Amino acid sequence: MAAAPQDAWSAADLTKALDAIDAKIGAPPADCMNVTAQLAAVNHDQERSVVVGMLTPGKDKSMTTYTYDPQSQAVSVAEAFVALTPEQAAQRIFKCDTVSPQVLVRVQGAVLGDAGTPGGSLMGVGAVKNLKDTTPVIEAVVMVDKGKGLSKTVRYDLTGKLVS
Repeated sequence: MAAAPQDAWSAADLTKALDAIDAKIGAPPADCMNVTAQLAAVNHDQERSVVVGMLTPGKDKSMTTYTYDPQSQAVSVAEAFVALTPEQAAQRIFKCDTVSPQVLVRVQGAVLGDAGTPGGSLMGVGAVKNLKDTTPVIEAVVMVDKGKGLSKTVRYDLTGKLVS
């Protein structure tokens, strides 16, 4: 297995982040659309964080994101537009607690080797349930060529087994 990135999350830190988000939501286990542990700046202004996105109750095409900042240990809340019909959005929902911090940590350590991109850098790893999926999957995004903005997504099942 390849070495985990230098700024990789530990299982304890991910658990702490997800517990803080659960406390902010106030009704664990929450129904979510994504759970993401970001390692690298995606938009150059984004720091290492854990983000959970869920549908905003009573609002079509709206998602509430809960973002944990490991520096301040605070959880911020924001709303975002979701370009999905209510039916499509409902198909993407899964229980946040189905995502194991230990599995996300194993994926962090394996993804560069699994992606065949030893010179790449891991941007983030998280769980989503795409419209074509019947269960959530873990997706890890690797920046292959930062200059050209080329990235590769590697998919795993919830046990951490490589899918594609």
